[in-house]
Amino acid sequence: MTSCDETILWLEGVLEAEAKVLTTGTLKDLPELESAKDNAWKALQVTHEPGNASDLSRIQKMATHNAKLLLAARDGIALANNLRSALSNGPKPLATYGANGQKSTILTSRRSQVNSRSF
Repeated sequence: MTSCDETILWLEGVLEAEAKVLTTGTLKDLPELESAKDNAWKALQVTHEPGNASDLSRIQKMATHNAKLLLAARDGIALANNLRSALSNGPKPLATYGANGQKSTILTSRRSQVNSRSF
């Protein structure tokens, strides 16, 4: 096994671990994996041995898949923050029209509170 093959296996392992972290939601481990991925990329760049095109294609597919997972995680976090904010701020005032055609607004003075609990 050449050093190029070993580096490719190392990079594949890091990409698999990154995909697992992104699918399970344990995002606190991402910085460590990012560092390992950077080190593997650097090691692959300085390897002067010819790489196997199928190996490199597989790595590219794994990295593309992880990028999609990362975007989905980012969107999910943004959605959760928006929903939590909406719940915390309560409903918006409701504007209605009465029988005589005049607009009136119903204000909600109650502020909601969201409690987070882990089970």
